[in-house]
Amino acid sequence: MSGRPHLQTQFIIFVLFGDIVAPRGGRVWTASLLQMLEVLGVGERAARSTLSRMRRNGWLKPDKDGRHSAYNLTVRGRRLVEEGGQRIFEARKPEWGGEWYQIVYSLPENKRKLRNVLRKRLTWLGFGRLAPGTWISPHNRHAEVEALLDDFGLRNYVELFAGLRLVGGDDRDVVERCWDLKSLNHLYQRFLSKWEPNYHRCAETLV
Repeated sequence: MSGRPHLQTQFIIFVLFGDIVAPRGGRVWTASLLQMLEVLGVGERAARSTLSRMRRNGWLKPDKDGRHSAYNLTVRGRRLVEEGGQRIFEARKPEWGGEWYQIVYSLPENKRKLRNVLRKRLTWLGFGRLAPGTWISPHNRHAEVEALLDDFGLRNYVELFAGLRLVGGDDRDVVERCWDLKSLNHLYQRFLSKWEPNYHRCAETLV
């Protein structure tokens, strides 16, 4: 399956590092990594191409030991993996107190690629787009955003605001404008329809 889309292959590699490699020191032999990816249906050509791209993007760094090669997560890569784990496994938040956290940015045209990176990472952190250059979140992601700005040298282009409250409007309307809830609910329903039968079968075997 060497034709697997790059982004899906990259996601699989991040999952392997987050769930298997990082808890065991963060370093994996290239041959072992390729073998794991092959088991998951990723051909060697697609795997090597994606690993090379992740290295250029600053997520992974190669390591040589004689004739053998290995990969390590960079500081930036490890942070992304940790953020992913937090998003998936963090405890449910207590009842929302009505405060919004806002990010406002303005990047020149010659930094368009960084602007796109910032948008993707803010989406990953759960922010919603309120207006051009303005994103909001009901949760305090200040530490994660600070690290993101340091990683990409964006502090001079971004302002952070905390503890904001909506006046003269409905917070639910803001949520519907900033997040595509219908699409999100559809994706959750597809996930449940696909995997819930497997869950019940596994649960029955454990009884």
